[in-house]
Amino acid sequence: MSIKTATIEQVAKTFVGDEGNCFPRLTGPQIFGFFNDHFGYRDEYVFGGSMPTRWRHAAARIAELIGDGKANRFFSAALSRNHMMAFGSYSEAEARQMVAKAHLEMGRILAADGYKLTGSEGNFKLTKVDEDLVPLGSGGFADAYLRKSDGVVVKKLNDRSILDQRARHRFKREFEIMKKLSGARGVLEVYDFDASSLSYTMEQGECTLREFLEQPLSEESKYAMLEQILSTMAEVHDRNVIHRDLSPNNVFIKGGALKVADFGLGKSLDDIGSYQTADTANYGTLAYCAPEQLQKLKDGDKRSDVFSLGRIVNFVMTGDPFQYAHPLRAVAEKATSASPDNRYQDARSMLRGMRQRMEINSDEGRQEAIRAKARRGVLDEEVRVWLLSMEPIALCKAVLNVGGKFADCVIELACSGDREAEFVIDSFGTAMVEACDRSFAANDHFAFISAEVARSKVAFDIRERACRIVAYVARYVDRWHIQDLVERMKSEGIDPMLEEVLDEHPSSPNVPG
Repeated sequence: MSIKTATIEQVAKTFVGDEGNCFPRLTGPQIFGFFNDHFGYRDEYVFGGSMPTRWRHAAARIAELIGDGKANRFFSAALSRNHMMAFGSYSEAEARQMVAKAHLEMGRILAADGYKLTGSEGNFKLTKVDEDLVPLGSGGFADAYLRKSDGVVVKKLNDRSILDQRARHRFKREFEIMKKLSGARGVLEVYDFDASSLSYTMEQGECTLREFLEQPLSEESKYAMLEQILSTMAEVHDRNVIHRDLSPNNVFIKGGALKVADFGLGKSLDDIGSYQTADTANYGTLAYCAPEQLQKLKDGDKRSDVFSLGRIVNFVMTGDPFQYAHPLRAVAEKATSASPDNRYQDARSMLRGMRQRMEINSDEGRQEAIRAKARRGVLDEEVRVWLLSMEPIALCKAVLNVGGKFADCVIELACSGDREAEFVIDSFGTAMVEACDRSFAANDHFAFISAEVARSKVAFDIRERACRIVAYVARYVDRWHIQDLVERMKSEGIDPMLEEVLDEHPSSPNVPG
């Protein structure tokens, strides 16, 4: 451990109370007694003798202790309530304040040599800054490090941004917003801001939501995670704060709980006239960013967070922020409406909507009544929502197993609009092979439904994919009467470009031949 003599002398002058105004002023005998009592020295102070200047004696002993690897013991003894109360006649509360003040001053002095004091009263550690920090990752304007000495995360403004006044302002704002949310369940806690190094400390998350979802999870676990995220953001919105950069990379797992972090683009709506942000098209995570924020970040509000939450619902349920085929589809679609006015107006109302949808989904009597309507070929709003909420494999298995006029229901749904048609055809392309297993005949159901989509008035690219499914069953699966179906479609008159697709020999329902 290499600390310059000048730094040690500054530490000594501060410790004996000559400078800094954060330690009680010690007499010569008190300084000798401190080192004798705590470190076993046998120095004797002689009044009237040729004794060194008070601080010089302290500096010599501090230098020896640092050289002997006892620096942590010195700082822990000096920065203690007992020391402050014994030599400064402070009350316990006053002594705690003096310890905090002295800790900051000693940290300022030691920073000149690249050291810092970490820990708390009774257990301070002197560590080299660079050696104590392990890189965790980098963001747009800051880098994160794990501080080994105490296990907290240090977030520092990176070299590219340190000269940018707006970046410095955003970085300080991020800390202030998270500090304002201190105590909010589900927000990663921050501790101290260091203006000299443009950094702040915060609790460590174990991994991001994106990383955690790489493992398979039950539907119940996914619901529980979404409940936590929406509950946290409901409290954030209740405190009139918006995030504006919600994504699975900004939600962390900590001790089995989910914690929202990274409020670098956040804003407190209570601070009228403050925190105006320049127009930008590159702030926020693109897949989760509301349309209005892509043009002007300052136009973002609670409804913009709701849009991001809708995409997070998709990601948690399916692994894809753009995939709506899951039981909470109705919630996600409302949340991600292109018009902010049509969305939930804040996270609290979205949380209520999700709970209501989950209650409906768990009502088995109601679900059976919906299935019964689908078997009769009835496509009302309840059946539509139920079908659109199915995952691809569930829809494909239902086509094979529900029976009755269920296929008619699916055809009516798929031909009712581009969004519905794309959902059905994409589901078939993704999961029909798995659903059919080894049954050649099972493929016919998907070919017949896809043929109806190909004949409909939905978008050309969707009809093209529908024709590819028909061609796959006709040529690759080699079903003769589907080959006859292809000829009938051509003779009835179909777009010549679609005729070419019907004549292909695709080896999969999901890719060109």
